Amino acid sequence: MPRNGEHTGVEIKISFDQQVTRALDELGLDGHGEPRRIGFLEDTTVGVALPLFHQGIVLRVRQNDDDADDTTVKLRPCRQSQLAGNWLGAEEGDGWKLTVEQDWAGSRRALAASCGSKLPKERIAAVLEGSEPTHRLFSQGQARFLADCAGTPINLDALTLLPTDNRNPVEEGSRGERAGRRRRALDHR
Repeated sequence: MPRNGEHTGVEIKISFDQQVTRALDELGLDGHGEPRRIGFLEDTTVGVALPLFHQGIVLRVRQNDDDADDTTVKLRPCRQSQLAGNWLGAEEGDGWKLTVEQDWAGSRRALAASCGSKLPKERIAAVLEGSEPTHRLFSQGQARFLADCAGTPINLDALTLLPTDNRNPVEEGSRGERAGRRRRALDHR
């Protein structure tokens, strides 16, 4: 989102399921992006299908082979009025960075607010194996952002870190595709 009338650039993401090689060729990409594993956290309470996702709350972790691991709390769609207190206009704090941007997909337009943090290596693996509680995936700033702006209370330790997905950034899917993968992951539990 422009701050003080300044545009900081445009990021274009392309999602595709078929003909990956052809798409990479057409885009002039060699297909050798940075390997990473992506996972999502969700409330897996029986009888309630993807409640965070349906409330526009995305909790994502990424294990990066060549860089620090990271975690993101994303609200999409997000209203400007949802950014309570000092969050509207905030950019970064102690261990977190806030990005407010417009996401466009076809005719859909949505404001998205993302609060990201770096993670120590092996933290995600420790949560997956059960030796660390889930809340340790998020910085205090991210937990504060979630509490202040999500519009619903969330107990991070009651969430499930769904299995990570090995992928290349040029193959990262759309929100709908991710929801489908998450649904399949939940169906197999």
